[in-house]
Amino acid sequence: SRDGSLLMATTETETLFLDAATGAETARLAVGLEARVMQGNLAQALLLSPDNRTLLVPEYTEVVADGETRYLPLNIRLVDVGTGETRAQLPAGSQYAFLNEGRLLFVARQGIFNTDTGALVVAITNQIAFMSSTGRYIMVFDGNLTRLLDSETGALLHEFEGPWSATTEDDHYILISGKGVYDTGTGELVLEAPARGLR
Repeated sequence: SRDGSLLMATTETETLFLDAATGAETARLAVGLEARVMQGNLAQALLLSPDNRTLLVPEYTEVVADGETRYLPLNIRLVDVGTGETRAQLPAGSQYAFLNEGRLLFVARQGIFNTDTGALVVAITNQIAFMSSTGRYIMVFDGNLTRLLDSETGALLHEFEGPWSATTEDDHYILISGKGVYDTGTGELVLEAPARGLR
């Protein structure tokens, strides 16, 4: 686990969680992943949320073409580590990332989902998205437009013309390339970029 408190061991039929300090078993789930499916593809690996509450379990379909067998992502399940119950089933993506300590899940080319309910928070199809430093905002880039979203609700807060370059560590300001520095709370420009750009 990310905090180092748990160790996770997976077989083809089950996943075992152990206390990292004592070695005691804390949970055993009836979910596993066949080694032959992985083939170095991390998008098909099990993924544990930062709060240790949710296990992302990929499901796949076997495709045979020209004598070659491939395993393609079909969908993903969000399994409750405490109960072993499936909370939600979501569409598969090429990349996954837990956000907000595990309360949200980013699925590439699909969107951001609530991990407790499986509800779609914000759709992200052809855009690129990143989480801000504090986890307060989601920055979504679509062409030459940067959208600032609330990470809890997915609500649109501000739109900026131009690509995002950086945010401050406290997320109070955002730098938009070629435009300047904006206040993330008000969306107002606080420092205009000079002709040669900000450095």
